[in-house]
Amino acid sequence: VTPGSIYNWERGVYEPKARQLRALAQAFGVPMEAIDLDAPKAGMKAGGEAA
Repeated sequence: VTPGSIYNWERGVYEPKARQLRALAQAFGVPMEAIDLDAPKAGMKAGGEAA
């Protein structure tokens, strides 16, 4: 998973593929289901813009 991919996910350019989610979950030691793609990020407005 590259920094550019994460940047694009955060801005809603595209969503991560299942294999990328598995890699992130493994890296953080959490189940894949723990990665919530729909949860707003702290300091972010809807649509991925800075608050």
